[in-house]
Amino acid sequence: MRTGIVVAACASFLVANAVPHALSDDVVLFVSAYFVVRALHVGLYAYGLRRERHARRTMLGMAPTFVIGPGALFALPFLPEDWRLPFLLGALVVDVSSPYVSGVQGLQVRPGHFAERFALFVIIVLGESIVSIGVGAQEHTLTTSVVTAIMLAFALTVLLWWAYFDIVALAAEERLTHAESAERAVLARDAYTYLHFPLIAGIVGFAYGCKTMVAATTDPISSPGAVALCGGVALYVLGHAAFRLRMTRSVGLHHWAAAVAVLLLLPAATHISALALGAAVVLIMLAALLWEHRELRDRRRELRST
Repeated sequence: MRTGIVVAACASFLVANAVPHALSDDVVLFVSAYFVVRALHVGLYAYGLRRERHARRTMLGMAPTFVIGPGALFALPFLPEDWRLPFLLGALVVDVSSPYVSGVQGLQVRPGHFAERFALFVIIVLGESIVSIGVGAQEHTLTTSVVTAIMLAFALTVLLWWAYFDIVALAAEERLTHAESAERAVLARDAYTYLHFPLIAGIVGFAYGCKTMVAATTDPISSPGAVALCGGVALYVLGHAAFRLRMTRSVGLHHWAAAVAVLLLLPAATHISALALGAAVVLIMLAALLWEHRELRDRRRELRST
């Protein structure tokens, strides 16, 4: 068991290193390491659930697509480079479809543990975005404008953290705790396994956008940088809206208002300074979170008192 976990961790490390050139120079390494990771996931889960027949049967029912999707990627090195990205995306869709196609009834979910692990993952990705922005800033002289851009990027990171952990994460964990076993597994699949994808993708896009903002400062940001910054923040916020809707059956109008406001900045993004764009996104996010704070003040107090 421990050996398998170590091998899976090592293979995951290789996948991470191969990702920048996964569709070109490092395609064989990426495909091989990714297949090992997924195969070990199946094996380790099956072994860990060996005494829980129902849960083990459910896990083995999901195994085919866990293996078929990554296994299909072995065709990637033989495809023209223009075909590789669509093929990769299709294989990944097959890979992650297992919990939805096969169902998750029978799997036991520990609410506190499950919610905490996903919260830690969000923290890790936010932390990596700060590291990425800091590494990018090292390429520039720390002038007043560069320092201002770094501070705006940091403020945005804090606001994204606040959006997740202030109340939404607490309310979601409470719902997961009070749900019955069968519903709990479905909620965990929908809200955490699937709806965290846009949250993480949004952070990744935001981090790239912040790097371009630090590089441009008083100049207009590049079009890809503007799309990454505004689109990443909007995707993150809309992910929160979907997460909140699934877990609390309520609609956060501030999420939608913030996403629309950020996207409306795109037409002007390449005509104003990168610092002005970053400041505008910060103000929009701050306004949305203050709106949420006012709207859910009593609910927050209730959750934090339990």
